[in-house]
Parts: sequence; C-alpha cells; structure tokens
Amino acid sequence: VNYNIPGSTAEFTFTGTGIDIFANCASSTGNVMAQLFKADGTLVKLMTIKTAATGAYGDQVSTGAYNSVIASIKGLEHGDYRVKITTTNANSVRLDGFRVYGTLKDEATNAAYASDLEENPTFFNLRDAVLTALNANAGKDSADIYAQVFEKTDGIIDRVIVLSNAELNSADNTDTLLNEGPKKEIYLKKGQALVFKVSTDRKLELGLKAVNNSATFTINSGTSQTITSDTDMFYEITKTNDGTVTVTNAGDGILAVTNLKICDDPNAAFVEFDEDDFNDALIALGLMEEPEVPVIEADANLNISVVDYSGAELASTSLTATGAEGEENVFAAADILEAAKAVLPDGYAFADEAAVADQSVAYGADGTVTVQAGKVATLNVTYKRLFGKSVGTATLTKVQTSGSSKASFTVSDIRAAAPEGYTVMTLLGTSVKYGSSGTKTVYVY
Repeated sequence: VNYNIPGSTAEFTFTGTGIDIFANCASSTGNVMAQLFKADGTLVKLMTIKTAATGAYGDQVSTGAYNSVIASIKGLEHGDYRVKITTTNANSVRLDGFRVYGTLKDEATNAAYASDLEENPTFFNLRDAVLTALNANAGKDSADIYAQVFEKTDGIIDRVIVLSNAELNSADNTDTLLNEGPKKEIYLKKGQALVFKVSTDRKLELGLKAVNNSATFTINSGTSQTITSDTDMFYEITKTNDGTVTVTNAGDGILAVTNLKICDDPNAAFVEFDEDDFNDALIALGLMEEPEVPVIEADANLNISVVDYSGAELASTSLTATGAEGEENVFAAADILEAAKAVLPDGYAFADEAAVADQSVAYGADGTVTVQAGKVATLNVTYKRLFGKSVGTATLTKVQTSGSSKASFTVSDIRAAAPEGYTVMTLLGTSVKYGSSGTKTVYVY
C-alpha cells in the first residue's frame, strides 16, 4: 500500500506477543509515526521512523529494499493489539505487510510449537547488537525519537561484530545506522561478514533475505547457498565448537541479516569475544587505527672462531649489526672471511674459503661460525732449461688440515704450475714442513 499524503493512516489488529512492520525502504520514501495500543485503547509504544534508505545505505538500495522491517516490538503480554501508522511528510510510504509473533497462547508449553521444536523462542536482533557494540547511542538525548527504534539490550556488548565493513560501520556513520534506512537489518556487501558467538545447545535459526534479486552466503566457510526471496525467513545454521558463527556474503547481491532465533533456552546468549578478537574486528571495521608496534632495536652478534684441523681455536672475532628485534640479519660470507682474515695469525691461511657460507642471526640474538685455518707450507719452484736459463718460477702453498707435519707437493702439483709450453722432467715430488718454506729447481724441455 502506497501512502503519499501527510496524515494518511493505516491500521490493523493482531493477537500475539510481538509484531514486525515491513515497508519498501528506498532513497526517497517518507517518515511515519507508528503507535501500538492495547485492545482497551492504552498506548503501549510510540515510534517515529524514517523509512528512507539514505547515507551509508542509499547507494546499495537505490531501487528500493522490499520487505524491510521498519519497526519491531516483541515481548508483549499475549493479547489483542491495534497498530496505527500515520505518514508525517509528503514522501511516499510503501507498506509491504507485518509479521505476528506468538499467535497462540502459552507459547512456551503449547504442544503445537513443541512438536516443531519452536516452543518458547528467543529472538536476538543482530543489528541492535552491532549498534550496542559500537556504542551508537552514547551521549544521545533521550528525547531523540528516532533512537527509540534502536532497542539497546543490556549485556550484549562487544559480542556481535561486522568484519571488513568500514564503509557502513565507520564512526562517522553510526548516526546513519541508527536513524536511517533499515531498522532491524544488517546489510552485507560482497566479502563482508557478520561474526558472533553464542552459548546454547539448541538449534540456531538465522533470519536472512536477498535485498536485490538474489544473495549468496556461507556459514563458517561452508558450502555456498543462494536465496532469491526478499522476504525475511529463518534458515537453520550451525556453529563451530567454540560457538562462533560467521555469515559471509559470498556473492554480488546484498545480503540482509535480521534475527537469530533460539527456542526453549532462556539462558541462550551471545558470548563475549576476547580482546584480540574484538580489536581485530574494530581495525577491520575502520573504527580503530591499527596500533603502531614500536620498533625495538637490538644487536645481532656473530661470533667467529678461527680453528685448526683439531678444532683448537687460533683466534676469534665478531660481527655486529643493529635492527628490529626478532627480524633476521644475514652476515655475508665475504664479510665473515674478511673479519677472520684480520685476526688470522702469521703463517696461517684458510683451509677452504668456499666452505664459509652466509649466516642468519636474529636481531637480539647471538650466532657462532667456525672458520678452519692451518699453517702454510710454501714451495718456491724455479723452472730451467737443461744447460740453459730460467724460464719461470712458481710459488706453491698447502694448508695443514691433518696431523701430518709436512706437506707433500707432488710431481703433478709441480707440473701443473710449469710455464706454458714446457714439460717438467722431474719424477720426484718434495715435502715441506708446515710453517716453513722450501725451494726446488726443476728442468724442463
């Protein structure tokens, strides 16, 4: 029904314990005053409601969000009631219908409800819980009639959060969330998720609907499900072992989330997130800046031990680098060798430079590396032609890597060092004591 004249009214009666009023919320729909009366005419509730989907919601529902709950009243004594809705400005108000709760008396024990496991239901409005967590009503004048639509539920603090929803749930938009657009729904765009924890052993039913055409969602990263109805309906869902439920919009359409229903469990309640859960959510929402982690600088120390073939230490030194504690620093092999060379005793050389590799040490930690060295045996070779002059020289060295006191320079070693184009005539090698040098003259042709 479309009402576009100020003062237009719509009335209906119902029998039950609660009522939801549905309307089409578009960018230009109007304002209404809703009154709830007992059968004897006593005023029970008065609400003034903006039905327009503006601000943070307008771009999402430009063509209208059908069957949006603009007011919800629950927890009434079972009885007969009358609702009167009056338009308060010239913009159109398009009423879609209403839903009645607890139509049968003695709902908690009535066999008709119990047979379907639907007895004594408790309804948790998730939008109210999100707004409570955001403290959206803090500091507001109690006379703010639009805020009456938001029923702050004591005890539900920091228990229902929306992830990756900085646009809709930023601090600047909490007033828009409170006063404009859908009054009992949370809209999730693609990739956004609603997360809550709940304590109950009973089955969970979640109110969902597609705002535009269709919506696809997952529960706790399960199989994707698609709904096409724009009428709020309950779907049975499951929770994880710790009671967490994560509802994610996995498609391109807008997903509306309304109420969580739990039957025959008066102790059912949302469970508080721990501090890390909630802080991570606030950061994702854009409501809190990610704290800057102070950079603690520390030294990474690499102790370098120069040892001989037996493992006995000949000398030691170290390298140090400063950086963020816990991060890794890499000491290059070339720098390790250079530092070790600076403390290498006279008459010693490295046994195998290629065996020295880069070393990683975390800032704030110590590391150790060994570099093997040994005494050097040197053989100075002179190459001469038979009955002729010298044609070249070579200096051969070997590093001690075992308990042997002498280095053996083989015929092959001597031949390999000969000047190009000459062949060595000697058939004998030469031994030189480690830590000393020797000479040898060989003839070539």
